[in-house]
Amino acid sequence: MPISSELYDYIKRNWGYRVSWAIWEDDSKQSTRLKPTMTNMEKLHIFDREKNPDILQFCNPNVILLGLNFSKDERLQDFQNFHSSPKGTPTGGAYKLRYALKNSPFWGAYMTDFVKDYPWPRGSDVIKYLEQNPEEISSNIEILKEEIEALGSEKVTIVVMYKDILKYVKDAFGDVYDIALIPHYEAPGPGINNAQIYRLVVLNRLVEQLDWCKPWKDPLGRWVVKY
Repeated sequence: MPISSELYDYIKRNWGYRVSWAIWEDDSKQSTRLKPTMTNMEKLHIFDREKNPDILQFCNPNVILLGLNFSKDERLQDFQNFHSSPKGTPTGGAYKLRYALKNSPFWGAYMTDFVKDYPWPRGSDVIKYLEQNPEEISSNIEILKEEIEALGSEKVTIVVMYKDILKYVKDAFGDVYDIALIPHYEAPGPGINNAQIYRLVVLNRLVEQLDWCKPWKDPLGRWVVKY
C-alpha cells in the first residue's frame, strides 16, 4: 500500500537530511554475469515525487533498516543517506545492499541510523560513546520511536545492520515489533565483500529470523539453505 504524499513530504521536511528509503536507481552496468557495480547509486532524482510520482508506490513504512550512524560531518541532501557521500560520489559498499534487497519484500524500507547527528567514522568509537553515556541510548531510542510513530505502521519490522546495537533495539522494541539482524554491507568477514554472497547471506538470515518472510527470487538461480 503506497504512503501518502503528506507523509512522504513530512519525513522529507523533518528528517530528509539524515534518512532515506531503500530505493535506488537501477545498476545500468550490471553484466549478464550478475556482477553488481556502484553505478547510479548517487542518483537522487528518483526521490523527487513531482518528477517521479511513482516513488510513493515503492516506499514501505512497515520495514525499517537501521544502521549505526552517519560517519561524515557534513549535511546531506534530502534522502542522500545510504546512497552517496556529501560530495555526491557513491557510498562505499551500499551497492551490495541495493543488490541484496532488489525484488525482495524489504525494497522500499525506511532507512535511518540508530545514533542521530553523531558523525564519527569508526563504529567502535560510537559504541564506546554509547556505553559511557547511557542517556544517549535513551535519547536516540526516543527519536526512533518518534520516527516509527510518524510512519504510522501497525506492524513494523526493524532490520538491524549493526550487531552491537541489537541489544538496545530489542530492549526497547522486542515486545512490540519483529526484529532481525543482518550483516552490515561494510562488515568484515568471509564473503561479505562479495555482493553475490552478501545477497545470499541477507536472504538466508531474514528468512531464518522472520516468520512472515519467505525466500525471494535469487538472481543467481539458486537458494542456499545454509551458507
